[in-house]
Amino acid sequence: MYTQVHVMTQIAVARKTRDAKLVVVDPYRTPTVAQANMHLMVRPSTDGAVACAVMHVLIGEGLADRDYLRRMTDWSPALEAHLATRTPARAEAISGVPAA
Repeated sequence: MYTQVHVMTQIAVARKTRDAKLVVVDPYRTPTVAQANMHLMVRPSTDGAVACAVMHVLIGEGLADRDYLRRMTDWSPALEAHLATRTPARAEAISGVPAA
């Protein structure tokens, strides 16, 4: 985490206390990748497609807390409609990371 170094401390705590896993989406092998449980090596500049696909699945499976998103982010019906078109298959085609 070159831009969020302090986050690694929080990740270490989560790993110890909750058995959290670290998944890194990055086109390059970095020191953070060396610490990850999983590395999704996407094509450069395609991490946004993967992020949108993850949000697509979370919404589709009812795992997104819409109330929290409305209160704490700039969530909107337009964004949700946009994410409805951002499927894992689309992300796979763009990023090169197989959809699970």
